[in-house]
Amino acid sequence: MIVKKWLRFSAVCALMFAVLLGIAQVGTKNAEATTNYLTVHMVDVGGAAFIVQLPNGKTMVVDAGVAADQSIFFNKLDSLGITKIDYLVGTHQHSDHISIFNNILNNYQVGGVYFPNNTPCDSTDCSYMLSAAQKNGVTVHQINRGADIFPDTTVNGISLSNFVYAPGNSDDYSGDYTPGTTQYVNSYSLIYRIKYGSYGILFTGDAMPPAQANTIGMYALEGNQVFTAPHHGWSGSVSNDFLDFLQSKSFNKALIPNQKLDGTSIPAFKSRLDTRNLPYWSTGGNGTMYVRTDGSSDWSASVTAEGP
Repeated sequence: MIVKKWLRFSAVCALMFAVLLGIAQVGTKNAEATTNYLTVHMVDVGGAAFIVQLPNGKTMVVDAGVAADQSIFFNKLDSLGITKIDYLVGTHQHSDHISIFNNILNNYQVGGVYFPNNTPCDSTDCSYMLSAAQKNGVTVHQINRGADIFPDTTVNGISLSNFVYAPGNSDDYSGDYTPGTTQYVNSYSLIYRIKYGSYGILFTGDAMPPAQANTIGMYALEGNQVFTAPHHGWSGSVSNDFLDFLQSKSFNKALIPNQKLDGTSIPAFKSRLDTRNLPYWSTGGNGTMYVRTDGSSDWSASVTAEGP
């Protein structure tokens, strides 16, 4: 009887040790993925939502999708073990980008909110974001062309940098679109780059062709390989001049958030990318996925739901 109890006790101890070892190994794997890579998760929600794990252990969110899919976004944060968001970045005020920012601020530790300057912030969602930030003592930083969100630094001997291309304080798209319309608000979207070593990603929000033209007219955009499709890849929202310019540089991958928006326009955009032999991933076609780089080799991609 004593021997049986001892055997049961030993078996339980062995099981507990195996579980703890597994947890430790998972923790090590996640730590390595966070500290050795710049990883960008495109989350399969309505709208646009990106979770960025910086190689210095910091976390950034660039947009977070629609309110109806909040649980999907929160579950993804939790699956990655994220409890603090150092940089909460909204590209513009539309609900399919920032409608859950208030709940992120109320449920997670947030280091700071970053929102483009010279842009409308008069929507209900923008008001909720500002109120939640004030309630939780989180500073809202209004950023514009030439700024950065975090200080450029070196990680693992490799440079980690970022830069805001748009909007600028003097940008005025009232001659292109009627103020207050969707296209007008979209034009003031944040256009922003993160670069690790020689490998960069360009976030474009819902920037419209005039804003795209303004950006490529001012900047070379060298040393970037990945871009997010402006305005979810609505075909009429992405100019051929913009795509020509990107491909004349080193851009070779596209991310299309919420590709399920439309039955004709977005497939038309994908067809344009196919014609250009430009690889892309979309939440509509691939679900939640990630791209990542170690700063010394080109971006790799994975469509596994949980990430590295």
